[in-house]
Amino acid sequence: MEFGDYMILLQTVEKFSICYLFKGQTYIAKQKLTQFTEKIKKNTSIWKTLNFYYNTSRVVKLEDLPALESLISEIFIQ
Repeated sequence: MEFGDYMILLQTVEKFSICYLFKGQTYIAKQKLTQFTEKIKKNTSIWKTLNFYYNTSRVVKLEDLPALESLISEIFIQ
């Protein structure tokens, strides 16, 4: 989907929807999003925390889950 100059990719991981807003090449963005979803599923600490927040109807904040912030930085920023 297009959103002005940006594109939005959506990917579901079990009961979660992950959205990636980007500007640039779609192929590279898809690779990054796939890598991100695979890594959060493999990281039991992140996965358990996300499920806990989901099951308690809470919104996770990056300061509550530093491993997620690190993963986001590793894949999308660096």
